Amino acid sequence: MGRDVGAQMNPMIRLLLFFVVAVLFWLPASVQAHASALVSDQKDEGVTPFYRWQGDIPAAGHILRSEAINNLPLPPGAASGMRILYSSTSDFGRERAIVASGTVYLPASKIPSGGWPVMLWAHGTVGTSDVCAPSWTGPDAAEAAFLSRWLSRGYAIVAADYEGLGTAGPHPYMALGSAGRTILDAARATRRAFDFGDEYVVVGHSQGAHAAFGAGLLQPEYTPDLQLRAVLVSGLPGEGEFQPFPSPGHGQMADLAAAPVAHKEIPRDSIRALRMAMFDPWFSVYLYYSPSYGLALPDFDIDQWFTIEGQRMTSELSTSCRSSSLAAAFHSRPAISTLLKRDISVLERGVSRFRRYPTLRFTMPVYVGIGLADELTAPALSFNIVRDACRAGSSVLTHFYEGTDHAAAKQMLAKEGPDFADDALASRSRTSNCEDLVWPGGPLG
Repeated sequence: MGRDVGAQMNPMIRLLLFFVVAVLFWLPASVQAHASALVSDQKDEGVTPFYRWQGDIPAAGHILRSEAINNLPLPPGAASGMRILYSSTSDFGRERAIVASGTVYLPASKIPSGGWPVMLWAHGTVGTSDVCAPSWTGPDAAEAAFLSRWLSRGYAIVAADYEGLGTAGPHPYMALGSAGRTILDAARATRRAFDFGDEYVVVGHSQGAHAAFGAGLLQPEYTPDLQLRAVLVSGLPGEGEFQPFPSPGHGQMADLAAAPVAHKEIPRDSIRALRMAMFDPWFSVYLYYSPSYGLALPDFDIDQWFTIEGQRMTSELSTSCRSSSLAAAFHSRPAISTLLKRDISVLERGVSRFRRYPTLRFTMPVYVGIGLADELTAPALSFNIVRDACRAGSSVLTHFYEGTDHAAAKQMLAKEGPDFADDALASRSRTSNCEDLVWPGGPLG
């Protein structure tokens, strides 16, 4: 299937841009507006008491409570929407019991004799604060249009918020097991409470593509009672790998995007050290990962790692859906030593494993859409993940979207995904193109 492919933009620069744009600019306007009006001084405030569970947490996969969504518009084609609070498990602390939140949308179509098929939706990056939870903010116009496509095809939608979004505790961004389990437990919980059929598909974009992969890989052992028929993703970001390229020095983020550096295989244990004496944009990546450090490392003490200014940035990210102080840092470009007391990248060796795939051998068919003009997730990196899944024996159908950026790739997934899902539910196999998988333009070496 060829060697690792190159792309016009260094994939590690794309990864950096993915985090920077997500943190500073890229969050949906509805999320920013709603959250800014409700932001509080603490991460676990700003949402209603619905999200705060005071009792014992039962076994994973049980609804704790629900409420009708009456204060937000529903996606077109939804007859009703409900917020749910349910039990799940974290990937941190030996499958520690947690409370998670999410959304259920029921289609306007008549209930089929076997119950509605269910699309498990894995959302993209929204932030790390409770007030960023999709069940709290509701979908923006683009997200509503995406969900509407599935509702119009007769799918009920169950959308997990992920660990620590909406509910108490930190949000471990890109933690594969935690996201995958909250998706699967939302399916188990709602199956008992709604008129759902026995068959599910999981669909995700961007951060949600990573989460959907996690759900698909975990399902056979974690929820063998669920019939997960297919995994469908676009904007696949990989595992949050780091490559020790020289740190970008001066210049604007646009200059980084234009840097034509050949893509290389990225070792899973590569850790990107920070240059403390200068401004290093990779700081933003570690800032987004920092909630995971507190969960994974019992001795982690923020006072030992972050300066007062650095702690102000982490506080902003924990209480709102974008950080004005981090945005200001990209303009003023302070030395990282003014934000961190020491290089926090050394913590990655104890935490990066939580973002990695345990295997890439799926037991259900997989659809991957790759936008070849994706400006936020590297098409070359997505291709390499698909290649490895094929080598592991997975059945993957890969579609390359010519001239398609990150947002448009999601639109293409909405257009093509339901047909793939329908075929999977009907046991009509879509032919995998693993045997013929080549980078567009022909095989490479």
